[in-house]
Amino acid sequence: MKKVLPSFSSFWVVWFYASCLLAQPAQKKGISVGEPPPDHSPEAELKSFKVLDGFEVSLFASEADGIPNPIAIRWDERGRLWVLQTSDYPQAKPGTVSDDKIIILEDTNHDGRADKRRVFTGGLSQPMGMELAPRDAGVKSPNGHSVYVGEGEKLWLMHDDDGDDRVDRREVVFSGFGTGDTHQCLNSFIWAPDGALVMHQGLHCYSRVTTVHGTKTLYGAGFWHYYPKSGRLNPYPTGMPANAWGTAFTKEGQPIMVAGAAGMFWARPMEVSTSLEEDSHVSNRHGIPHFLLERFQLPYSGQIIKTDGLRKFCGVDIVGNTHWPESMQEEVITGGFFENAVYRHKLIPHSEFPSGMEAVEQPALITSDNVAFRPIDIRFGPEGALYIADWYDPIIGHYQASFRHPNRDAKRGRIWRVTDKSRQFDERGGRWEAYQQHRQKGLTGPTRPPSLTEIEKATQNASPLVRLEAVVAAAKIPSPEAIKVALKVLDKPMDSFIERALWLAVHATVPQWKKPPFEILNSLPPKHLAFLVEKEGSAELLGVVRTMLAAKGESMPPETRRGLVAALVRNGEPGDMLMALKLGVKDQAVLEDLAAAAAQRGFKTPEGAEPLLLGVLKEGNEAQKEAACALVGAWRLRSADALIRELLKAGEGTRAPALLALAKLGEPAETFESYVKDAPQPWPLRTAALTALAEKKPVVAGQLAAEAISSIKDAATMRAWLAALLSREASLAALAKALDAKPCSAEAAKLAMTVLTAAGRGDAVLTTAFGKILGVKNGVPAYDAAWVAALAAEVKANGDAAKGKTVFHAPLSGCIACHKVGGQGGIVGPELDAVGRGVPVELLIEAVVWPNRQIKEGYVATTLTLKDGRKLQGYKVSEAGGEMQLRELASGQTSRFTAAQIAERQEAGSLMPEGLIMNMTREELRDLVAYLAGLGR
Repeated sequence: MKKVLPSFSSFWVVWFYASCLLAQPAQKKGISVGEPPPDHSPEAELKSFKVLDGFEVSLFASEADGIPNPIAIRWDERGRLWVLQTSDYPQAKPGTVSDDKIIILEDTNHDGRADKRRVFTGGLSQPMGMELAPRDAGVKSPNGHSVYVGEGEKLWLMHDDDGDDRVDRREVVFSGFGTGDTHQCLNSFIWAPDGALVMHQGLHCYSRVTTVHGTKTLYGAGFWHYYPKSGRLNPYPTGMPANAWGTAFTKEGQPIMVAGAAGMFWARPMEVSTSLEEDSHVSNRHGIPHFLLERFQLPYSGQIIKTDGLRKFCGVDIVGNTHWPESMQEEVITGGFFENAVYRHKLIPHSEFPSGMEAVEQPALITSDNVAFRPIDIRFGPEGALYIADWYDPIIGHYQASFRHPNRDAKRGRIWRVTDKSRQFDERGGRWEAYQQHRQKGLTGPTRPPSLTEIEKATQNASPLVRLEAVVAAAKIPSPEAIKVALKVLDKPMDSFIERALWLAVHATVPQWKKPPFEILNSLPPKHLAFLVEKEGSAELLGVVRTMLAAKGESMPPETRRGLVAALVRNGEPGDMLMALKLGVKDQAVLEDLAAAAAQRGFKTPEGAEPLLLGVLKEGNEAQKEAACALVGAWRLRSADALIRELLKAGEGTRAPALLALAKLGEPAETFESYVKDAPQPWPLRTAALTALAEKKPVVAGQLAAEAISSIKDAATMRAWLAALLSREASLAALAKALDAKPCSAEAAKLAMTVLTAAGRGDAVLTTAFGKILGVKNGVPAYDAAWVAALAAEVKANGDAAKGKTVFHAPLSGCIACHKVGGQGGIVGPELDAVGRGVPVELLIEAVVWPNRQIKEGYVATTLTLKDGRKLQGYKVSEAGGEMQLRELASGQTSRFTAAQIAERQEAGSLMPEGLIMNMTREELRDLVAYLAGLGR
């Protein structure tokens, strides 16, 4: 029999992909809160299935067999299907005794229908994961079994010692797994090729698990690898996918992970643990903070499928048997629980990142218009048929509808069986048999782990995938030489997947290489050291950086020198600024890094820097002079005053930077007032003057901004004009007051509102001022459930989705500026392709009218009030080492702030402005909600 699962490290495998078919056409989708079908029978549900040509579906088991709400299915080596079910979800009823079960189903006469049922165990409460294990030593009967079960904070190992299919012993393997959200708890178990039990958890689960090898932490989304014989439990934080719910392995051993929160992911680049501290007093360190792995890090998170709206998946398996056609071998089959479908995808080489892969959607295996059809787990059986665990419930999730909603169905559940009409069964062959043999052996890893010599050779392999595997393998070797070997991939072409793995490897191997006197670093090539210092970022490495720059900084390649200098100026000492300036005096990027670091950290002008900078202002090219102006301002270099004034008369590119530099050198406010008022001057120069004036005289800046605003005709100029004021509350108040006294043109007001909405700025004072000019169409009522219900009824009865689409795309509404639909739109807010499938009309109304009542995960904004008086708003990108990075929505730039610069910070809630409906009639609001409610259906 042909072996499918590899027993050795997969970076030795040559990559092979099947050919690609056409993508699946559009189809009707289900919703997360639906009306129950009129007929709940399995026969009626079966009639709703539209099945791919050549295949047929039959019922294997149903609620009549005692399997309500099946959540996981797994096979034993005897060809029996183990079913994990939970009727407790989403919350156990007070006063009742939980009795979720594991049930063993068997088809004794091989007619495709279960005819024997045994309850292995009961008394569980919302278990989410299950997989059979190698037999425990205490299991004396050859018919006995051991099984892992994830229930709440516990990982159980349960044993049937005497072979009667009933649990005899149970032990807690680990406890401390997060329980922040029921359907994000430990779930979707599978054995990896190296013998690890793979388990998943979601973004609201904060796990802290004590093991014999130290305490392991996984805060937020990620997955675990558990090696039973060694007792090692390795956590892998992911950030994205947010709620992983299943992994399957290709024949080459590559992990394909799917997520209930949306998306399909290639997990190998994530398989480097940054949380493997063994020492108990530091074992609570999480490594890389999870927020660095979130949505702004895509594509680093390994996503390999980009479909319209990002499909939501639960359960995954891969075709590998002779019962299915040759053309479908190695296809990925997934449960589309959200859209009432079972999907197919083919893996192909990634078009942009050659180390990875993409998944191309094929015509669906099953679609249905029955909203209760919820395929939540997928497993091929011993004969090659596909078995589908159907949760069967018109309502899924827990926040879209009440826990006690009467339409929740905790009584029904089905297992469906999909077969090819024309092909013979593959009795106990292919992947199924190989997996069972692998599972029973209980392997603890490759028979011979690769040596560092072998890994080093792999870092230079022509295949990008092999090079990535080399990084992952090196990160798992407890040697100070491991990172040195991993960094050698930098000598070959890089891509995002390899870079992510190497970034993680730097942190994962810190306990081995980050030890004084850092001798190993002295032998690293500059390019390798630059990457290490930049990604690790600690002060301990700066001494090595200084030594290398002093010795051979001039002869380094510009890219390497730039990376080392950037790390030095961001984290180094005041004296480091002079070295950086000497090395980068003709490098625009280095000058810009110096200016940013000087402004942030407040370092004074280092001795000896003045003549160097003056030389750039005299003899540099335009780009160098622009960067030098920023540095002059940051260092308050008054000796440059005359040269800066000369630049005000020079080319247009240097005038605005020169004006901003003068502001830092103490130029009186009247100079900037004159430039703001001077209409013939170019807008970039007037905007720079307005920015400087807002710092010196914020009220005057607001007044003058109002006078000029009617002259602005394009969005880019309006965005920059308003951005000059947005961080100053006094300026905004003065602008609004001036507009109230003397309104600007309606065209300018409309353009300003469009820009503000796109930037996620809903400042009440400006919204009111511009709304008054435009003629407010609607008010924002206080929340009233009756008002919501009445509008929802209007939406359902008279809503016009076509007109609503026009409202959605209208510049004044600003919806398309922040939200993507069909791949078009902004990224400030969530994508909305599937919003109609998952959110009831009432919640859509609340989200539009009162956006802060419910905020989607990952879209909570932060407001910073700085000690210099500025107020900034955006998304927090990271926070570590006494520094916070904020992605400002007004400018789109990411800025760094130390704790000393921040006077106050607070969660700002949603960036969606509260007053958007002020510019809509009730009919327009009704139609907009109708359009949103139809997206994805």
